[in-house]
Amino acid sequence: MQKIRDTTKIISEIPFLAEGVALLAGFVFLLQTMKNADIMTSILDEGAYLYKGYLYLTGQYTLYQPYGPWGNHMPLSFLIPGVIQRFFGPGLRSGRYFAIFLAGLTLLGLWILVRRLGNRWWAALLIVIVAWSPTYSTYYSTAVSQVLVACMLVWSLVFVVGKNRPLWQIAIGSVIAGMLFMTRINMAIALPILIIYVFWQHGTRAGFVSAIAGILTVIIGHALYWSDILQMWARWLPRSLTPFLDNWRIPSKYTKYLQPELPSNTRLRSLLQGIRFHYTAIIGLLAALLLWSTRKMSKDRENFRTSVFLIALFIILFALHLLPTLLLDYCPYCIATYLAFFSLLGLLVIVSTFPHWQPVKSKWRALLAIGIILALTTGIAYDAFEQTGDWFLQIPVPRFTWGILGTHRSVTLSSVLINKFHLEEKFLRRAFPAIGGLLIGTSFVTLTFLASHIITRIEKRNNHIPASKISNFTYQSMVILLLVGTILYPTKLIAGNIRKNECGNDIIMSHELVGEQLREIVPPGSLVYWFGESAVSLLYLPRIEIYPPQLNDSTTYYKDGDSDILLKFGAWNPELKQRWLDEADFILIEARFLKGSLKKTLKSSYYEEIQSTSPLYSCRPDSRIRIFHKKP
Repeated sequence: MQKIRDTTKIISEIPFLAEGVALLAGFVFLLQTMKNADIMTSILDEGAYLYKGYLYLTGQYTLYQPYGPWGNHMPLSFLIPGVIQRFFGPGLRSGRYFAIFLAGLTLLGLWILVRRLGNRWWAALLIVIVAWSPTYSTYYSTAVSQVLVACMLVWSLVFVVGKNRPLWQIAIGSVIAGMLFMTRINMAIALPILIIYVFWQHGTRAGFVSAIAGILTVIIGHALYWSDILQMWARWLPRSLTPFLDNWRIPSKYTKYLQPELPSNTRLRSLLQGIRFHYTAIIGLLAALLLWSTRKMSKDRENFRTSVFLIALFIILFALHLLPTLLLDYCPYCIATYLAFFSLLGLLVIVSTFPHWQPVKSKWRALLAIGIILALTTGIAYDAFEQTGDWFLQIPVPRFTWGILGTHRSVTLSSVLINKFHLEEKFLRRAFPAIGGLLIGTSFVTLTFLASHIITRIEKRNNHIPASKISNFTYQSMVILLLVGTILYPTKLIAGNIRKNECGNDIIMSHELVGEQLREIVPPGSLVYWFGESAVSLLYLPRIEIYPPQLNDSTTYYKDGDSDILLKFGAWNPELKQRWLDEADFILIEARFLKGSLKKTLKSSYYEEIQSTSPLYSCRPDSRIRIFHKKP
């Protein structure tokens, strides 16, 4: 044992070895993001960020203006992508390459921060975990706001977290937190929590510097777009409590487009998917809450306060993003996506608290650990039924002479249950993985308890051996749970279908090819009716005129309501839809959306199809753009 410790010490002290490991892991991570950037389809949000940002930076529209695009996010979420395209050219390539740059900048910030909170080897380990997880390389490879927010959050912490931060760094970190506020309103709470931490950690003078820098950034951001920016607050604050904001709201009596009914388990699966995709961060937080010895850590006041700050910030952000999705109809399937904004905080919690994780004698904590393990293994297995359900259905069992299934020598377990108890295959496909997960969890708890009990008895017999952390059931079970799940991160059981938008190769080049085909047909100045999942294709058409509400598709579509009021707030309805079809010079529609009444209209004698582009995605032939115009 002593030789192992000596060898470990020698390895850990090799100059630049930890930095080399971190650099290699970071390189692997960036390669993954580059690959993902070229295989992931473009979603509605990505197209909206890029195209709106370009429209704002080229002066075709201003943020939150009446009768312009829907201003559904804070200014910087559009302006920053717009600036990048203004300098490097409009299109998917500049947007996604900038996302990769931000991902690398985020890694650099993490490394600096973790070296300060822990040491060089902790920093290397964290970069390895980020690179090992497909979650971050997937979410941070497209031009959506997740990577921008994560980068801002990490760098605001780099400048304010830790001992003896200079006032100029605290001011910079607070300005970045204010910019974070002005990027996504759902991250607004981060600024006041950071200011409170600065007061607590660095003193009154630093606290006032932080407050002035951060709040002034937010005030300036609001002043530039006053008063139309109030429509952002009108969307988030309850109508009953803020009637004075009604001038910036669409009347509640208007009926939004009827969305398809969601399955009853959508919210549960969304929560479970969030836990799976951000496993290490969430389980690390739970383990810290169960095992963290605040009494011992309180002697190191700076580290203690930092840990409290990180835990509080993670929990509050988690709750604020969880409640709307579970209790309201605000994107109930988006929990995993929302967690990508801030789940890196969970990894930082592990770093700051792990040296102070201790065995606990509390029975309720042991029971809580058991509950977490059983719920987690059952829930993860249930949510992974799409990846594992078919395997469970095909489990062979000996055929009993019940006269159920004819004369076959062996049958599958699902066949027996279907024929004997008249259960549906759909039910079994979901139930089997959940039962399997419960059995795995139960076995894990039992084996861990027995191992802990045996080790404790051995230690009692050898009084000269000090009590070991591993002899404690709660400590042992939570650490193993965290370690095993992290190792299994890339597997289908944990990562699942995180790359569900993967679709062939050379997606950036495919968009550019389609853009060239569109430019040959649609001249500058044309009035274009657009119907597609992502507005990225419009970036390749210089100086066209569009109908701004279409950039958000059905999100801003209403079944009724005054057309002028809806249009003022960037929304539309059937009346506007028909008006635009009648007056547009060109109608561009992604092939898979050409159906129903729209297909009937465009197939009438009033319209003719000019051409179709090549598919945007090689795996989806129906992603080609069909081009129509009205006959003279």
